[in-house]
Amino acid sequence: MLEPQDRELLHESLKPPAGYDLDYALGATYSVDLSALLAVPLAFTRHQHQDLDQEELDPVATLDALRRNANRMTLFCQSGRIHTPSQQNKLFQLLEDVVVEANALSDHGAFHPKTWVLRYTGTDEQVHYRFLCLSRNLTYARSWDTVLRLDGEFREDRQLAYARNHPLGDFIETLPEIAARDLDTDRQAKIETIQDELRRVDFSPPDAFEEVDFHPFGIDNRNPWPFPDRETDLIVVSPFLSKSLLNQLDPASRNTTLISRWEELDTLSEDTLDPWDEIYTLDTAAELNPDSDPIEMPDEEEKISDEDTLKSLHAKLFIVDDGWDARVYTGSANATGAAFHQNVEFLVELKGKKRLCGTDVFLGDVDGDISIRDLLVPYHRDEPPEKDTVAERLDDAHQDIRQAISGL
Repeated sequence: MLEPQDRELLHESLKPPAGYDLDYALGATYSVDLSALLAVPLAFTRHQHQDLDQEELDPVATLDALRRNANRMTLFCQSGRIHTPSQQNKLFQLLEDVVVEANALSDHGAFHPKTWVLRYTGTDEQVHYRFLCLSRNLTYARSWDTVLRLDGEFREDRQLAYARNHPLGDFIETLPEIAARDLDTDRQAKIETIQDELRRVDFSPPDAFEEVDFHPFGIDNRNPWPFPDRETDLIVVSPFLSKSLLNQLDPASRNTTLISRWEELDTLSEDTLDPWDEIYTLDTAAELNPDSDPIEMPDEEEKISDEDTLKSLHAKLFIVDDGWDARVYTGSANATGAAFHQNVEFLVELKGKKRLCGTDVFLGDVDGDISIRDLLVPYHRDEPPEKDTVAERLDDAHQDIRQAISGL
């Protein structure tokens, strides 16, 4: 997850474990491209037929499998953020009931998480869960992103829930409540089963980590601030920033590194950036090949030009040293006030030894491999930032109107 050479594609992350089949897939995203969404049931269908040669595939049977897999899915997205397809496809009809629009509880917030909960069942009635926490939407832009995969078995014989899983279960339980339409009985029942079972799943953390915690924002009145309140080393990786959130991290009291997009850093005042010890942007040499695998398009909070979508930083990471330990937070939340105080977001916290996953490890050199530091260049400001405050106010008003209309 923390090394540039480790590539993880979404369709591979969806592949069931050996001996298991998909029972249900429950997703959340800000924006969705229907073609990208259609690739999800296609991926499940492809995994089911992976042992067959191309000439052995029955088109009718394949279409039937695709229909059945689409019926095993629900995807929540922000109201009004379904991308208009560039070309019509009759298979889009399979997605009519799959997509459920949702709205944040805050009037000015957005539904912004990027997660998948996958329930797999085995021949012996065992239940396996996989949780994906991403920084990408389900669309087709290309950018530097992160994906975290957690696997665990459902313990049916366990009477008590794992306390650490309650925030994840609460997040899933809240989804139908913030949906813009009522769900049918079958989908509601499946979501109820998933939120209940997730609380008794023993998720295994990735290598180098020892503990996992879940942090949903914007679903109730719980405190959204997940970071330890201590003066310690800190790395923030975020494509979008706000003065209020950067100040809340109190960079003047600790050793800090900020990694973002050049054009985003240019919008902030020198007073906001001065407390940060090191500030980096992505080197232009780290551009992705335009023919590489498509990943995602920018969402409303994350506007990126067509040129930037091929190379832009889009990952969200917060790495905090905490004594002998370190905490890594990954998910959908940008380093903005809106993310932590208005939006519906999701972060996963991974805890491990500082010598294995701390700030020095993240920015350190890796023998024989490309490290994150190799992709970065120090940020410097050539000219004072220019702001068109009228354009910003008009854009804010446009987005408020759009969200109000789509929420009706």
